Amino acid sequence: MSADPFDPELQRFVRDHARADPARLVLDGTPPGIDARVAAEQILARRKAAAKVPGWLERDGVVMPPPLSVEQASSATTARYKAGLVHGGHLVDLTGGMGVDTLALAANFERATYVEADAHLCRVFAHNAARLSDHPPEVVNATAEAFLAGFPGTATFFVDPARRDADRRRVFRFADCAPDVTALLPALAGRADRVLVKASPMIDLQQGIRELGQVESVHVVSVADEGREVLFLVAPTAGEAPDIHCVDLLEDGTATTFSFTLAEETAAECDFSGPRTYVYDPATVVRKAGAFRTVAERFGLAKLAPSTHLYTSDALVPGFPGRVFEVIGDAGKRPDRQVPEGRAHVLARNHPLGADALRRRYRLKDGGDHWLIGFRDARGRARTVIARRVRQAQTP
Repeated sequence: MSADPFDPELQRFVRDHARADPARLVLDGTPPGIDARVAAEQILARRKAAAKVPGWLERDGVVMPPPLSVEQASSATTARYKAGLVHGGHLVDLTGGMGVDTLALAANFERATYVEADAHLCRVFAHNAARLSDHPPEVVNATAEAFLAGFPGTATFFVDPARRDADRRRVFRFADCAPDVTALLPALAGRADRVLVKASPMIDLQQGIRELGQVESVHVVSVADEGREVLFLVAPTAGEAPDIHCVDLLEDGTATTFSFTLAEETAAECDFSGPRTYVYDPATVVRKAGAFRTVAERFGLAKLAPSTHLYTSDALVPGFPGRVFEVIGDAGKRPDRQVPEGRAHVLARNHPLGADALRRRYRLKDGGDHWLIGFRDARGRARTVIARRVRQAQTP
C-alpha cells in the first residue's frame, strides 16, 4: 500500500474524491494500494488550499503539504502584496513552509532560496515549485539558525515564524514564535539588505517596532476587512519613525489604503460630536494600527467619543478607509418597528451590549438594508441609531 503522497495513483484518487468526507474515508477504507490516512489528509489540505491558492490546484501534479501547513500559509492575495514590497538580487525565505510567499517574492529577485527544517515540506515544495515556477528556488533543508551560520553572502530575508506553541495553541509575541526573529537579528546583521517579517494580526505594533529596531515600515493587512497579518520591513537605513500602512485587499485586486506615522497620531487633534448625517466606521486595519485621531483629522471628521471609534460629518466625505452610513434617526425603544420586516444588521462600538446582545434585546432579525448602530457618546450615554450603508468606490 502506497503512503507516498506523490504517488500518481493516490493523487488520482484524491482528485476523484475531492468532495468525500476525510474522516469517513479513514473509517470506511480505500481501494487496495491507496493509504486512507494519506488520501484523507490530501483531500482536506486541497480543500483548505482552494480558498487560498486556487491557481495551485489548477496545475497538474501539485501535491499538498499537511493540512496544518496549508492553514498557516499565506493566501495568493496577501502573497502578491508582499511581493510588491521588496526586490533585488537574492531572496532567502528562512521559514519556507508551504512556499506560497516564497514563490510570490521570488518573482522580483534574480534568484531565491527556500529554507525549511522539515524534510517532508522541502520535498513537497521542490516538487510543486518545478510545476509552478519557470525558475524554481533552491531548496535547503535546514533550520534558519543553521543556514545563517553557514551563509557567506548578503540577501533580502523573509521570516514567517510558526505561531503555535508545543500544544498547538496560537501565540503572537516574537519570543513565543519559532524561530524567535529577535534572536536571529545578530546573525542577520551585516548579511541582510532588508528583512521582511510576517507577524500575527494580534501583535502589538509598537512593541514589535521596539523589539525589531530599524523598522522602515509596517504594513497592517486585511482581506475583505478580515485582519490577516502584520508585516515589518526592517532595513539598515530605516529612520526613527516608520510609516504605517493600513491595507485592506479585495480578491479582485482593488484595495483601500491609509498611511500615517505614530508621531502624526500623537499630534493629531479631533473634535467630538453626536451623530450627524453620516457615520464612519474605520476598517479593521485602521483600528488595529491605532490611527484613531489621525483618521479624524485627515478627513475632517468629528469623533463620537474618545473611546468610541466611530466618526461623523454633515456632508459625505469620499475616500474614507472603512464603512460609511447615512443616519436615518434615533432607534428609540422599538427599532424593530422602524425597519422593514424587523430586519437590520447590527454594529456595536463601545456600547455596553455587543452586537448579538443588541439584536436579541430589540428582537431584530439579521439582514435587510438597514443598520442598528450602538455606541457611547461623549457624555458616556449608551445610544443607538438607525442607518443605511453608503457604498464607496474602491481604490485601485
